[in-house]
Amino acid sequence: MKLLLGLMSALMAVSVQANSGQDKYFNIDSSMDSIETILYGEKTHTEYRTRTYADVCYRTETTYRTICTNPPRPYPAPRPYPPRGPRYAVEPNYRPGPVCQTVPHTRTVAYSCQKTERVPYQVKDYDVEARLSINILNASEFGDVKGVISAHLHGDSLYLKANGIRNYFVMIKDRHDNSHVANGTKFMDVTYDIELIEAAPILSTLTLGSLKVEDNGLNFEVAKLSDIDELSFKLKIVHDKLLGKDKVLIDRALRSHEVELTSIGNKTLARVDFSRLNLDVRGGKFEITAAVEFKNKGRLLNETDFPNLSASRKLTYKAR
Repeated sequence: MKLLLGLMSALMAVSVQANSGQDKYFNIDSSMDSIETILYGEKTHTEYRTRTYADVCYRTETTYRTICTNPPRPYPAPRPYPPRGPRYAVEPNYRPGPVCQTVPHTRTVAYSCQKTERVPYQVKDYDVEARLSINILNASEFGDVKGVISAHLHGDSLYLKANGIRNYFVMIKDRHDNSHVANGTKFMDVTYDIELIEAAPILSTLTLGSLKVEDNGLNFEVAKLSDIDELSFKLKIVHDKLLGKDKVLIDRALRSHEVELTSIGNKTLARVDFSRLNLDVRGGKFEITAAVEFKNKGRLLNETDFPNLSASRKLTYKAR
């Protein structure tokens, strides 16, 4: 058995921020079946204090001024020619007095003031010492395994990642944890069992043929399935109503008994019976989306090596 001692050969990066911890990286190959190392960190939590500080504040002041103006002298109106008879007195031209109005005037005034704010700070809970063991169960079965497994400690949270192992899914099969706190330090013993799964057979199944609604069910083709337990089928059907809000009839992963699979040569025919799901797709317009994806992404350490782990198809179905 080849044992990689992490304390001697791991590349290590230490963070000194809140919930600090170490990151360690290990180059692996087909001859390696275990890794052991220790990671150190610190667990903290956030608290807040109130800080008062001097600042410049602003207020708006409004004053009022009276402004008067003299309107222009009116031009005298023409008078008709006076008729014969007694003379009439002619009134002098009328000149109005000044017109006054009150006008508001607004300005912004700066002044010194005190302000308060909540300032976060970190409070130490305890130190962390994590002893990590990684058992690679079947690397020796494959001759072309090369890549990196990394361990990351953040406070008292420990997790693994892998990258560069593009021909295989690096999967967590099991994890065992034991921990206790003593003398201001949390001691963690964590063991991972990981296994490699050939990616090509599963990736080849992540395809979908065209969707067809027939005999009150949805039919579509996928590639020949080698391991149905690694795949998940999802179905979403939306009733597109002419009036009112669209109605979502289903939007979830399908259970194994809800998908009928029939092998035909190099293909697999999948069928979803609407009656089993209590779906009524009669009369109206429906937007149907079917998808197939890798089921166990939550246990996958090297997801970054496989950006496309799902496939989907859409169908607009008009029922009569």
